[in-house]
Amino acid sequence: MVFLGQLLSAFIRIYMLLLTLRIFLSWFRLPDNSFTDILGRLTDPILNTFKRVCPLQIGFFDLSPLIPLLLFSLCDSMVTTLLINGRSFSLGYIVEIILYIVQFFINIFSFIIALSAIILLIVDIFMPYNFMPIVTMMKSFLSPVIRWLQRHIWIKHRHYMRIYYIMILVVTAIFSTLAGWGINILLILSRKF
Repeated sequence: MVFLGQLLSAFIRIYMLLLTLRIFLSWFRLPDNSFTDILGRLTDPILNTFKRVCPLQIGFFDLSPLIPLLLFSLCDSMVTTLLINGRSFSLGYIVEIILYIVQFFINIFSFIIALSAIILLIVDIFMPYNFMPIVTMMKSFLSPVIRWLQRHIWIKHRHYMRIYYIMILVVTAIFSTLAGWGINILLILSRKF
């Protein structure tokens, strides 16, 4: 049973690597070749299914490819825990899986916000009048947060947007750290069941 679990886990991890590679390669215009064709034939059915079934978009960000990665990660965790380590299926294990899902989405959300704030801060410093599509997309993504900050924390300074971006970075870092600690505490408690 352990060998079967290791084999299944290796297959899942290789497929997750192929999915991740396909997601990153889709950001670039690459000439057609046999590698990208094979990679597309192996991964596109799964990715397209999740884009169609669960269209998850935040602004211009298409997050639907993260769902199959999350599901395969959960499957790998279950295979490792149940088949390889021999742990029994219990209420604590179900709570642990739910907490991993919550932590996954908190990490993704925090990463997108922090990356957007960093890029917008750099663009505001070095190219303040930039209208590239990616910059416009990130501004539209962060605009509700910026508007909320402008209503509640009024800053009278010529570089007020830079200060808001830094505030978003600090709050995101604090939030993701505290959420991570809270989830880790809950994970420790769930292992007692």
